[in-house]
Amino acid sequence: MKLALEDIAKALGVSKATVSVVLNGHAAKTGISPVTAAKITDYCARKRYVININAQRATRKLIRNVGVIVFEGGDTEKPNPMADYYESMVVGGATMAAKKNGFSTSLIINHEEKELDSVLQRFYAKEVDGFILSGFPVAPSWRENFRREKIPVVVVGGDPAQGLPTVNINNKDIAVPRKIAIAGADDIPISKYVSPAISTYSLLPHEQGSKAFLMLRKIAEGKDCQPTACLKSELKLRQSA
Repeated sequence: MKLALEDIAKALGVSKATVSVVLNGHAAKTGISPVTAAKITDYCARKRYVININAQRATRKLIRNVGVIVFEGGDTEKPNPMADYYESMVVGGATMAAKKNGFSTSLIINHEEKELDSVLQRFYAKEVDGFILSGFPVAPSWRENFRREKIPVVVVGGDPAQGLPTVNINNKDIAVPRKIAIAGADDIPISKYVSPAISTYSLLPHEQGSKAFLMLRKIAEGKDCQPTACLKSELKLRQSA
């Protein structure tokens, strides 16, 4: 009977993703211990299981799943990142755009820089085609790994100077304070209902999430993609102006 990754994982008490990462030669990059890696490779050698890497690469297709990484943060008033209007709209925009294009999304809650290993493992294990990052500055070690390993990534609200594809808004035409007296900068729903209603411009989080997915898909498919997308924001004048 021919062994499958599931069989190896079950026999050794590890995950299928861990077996895949080790057999694809990425154990050291993803923090899998040498002991675990050796246990897997030794078992496969005894069972004469050899992964056909060339055939695997030749037939590789998009997995049609995208990882959306958001920052957990330390705000005690918001017990989870989805309690933040902006972040929830970015995730929603990416998810809806993915669904429309026949993709799914996996939400990844990131807390610390050290979690990079688990993020990379998802890519090496072919669980995702790439990542959309939102809500936190991308650490130098993350940027270095993404570029070196050529992992498809798009950052929402990131700094284009850091060398990763980004989606931002363009509000240069909105003059503050010459055009408005009191203003918000996110157009959350409550700004319509307080008294006086607050003039604001939208950060377009849903649209940014959607655009990030479309850019990431092009990158994952090896197509040309603009390095930076700037969406046009709209000033919404209300009673506070």
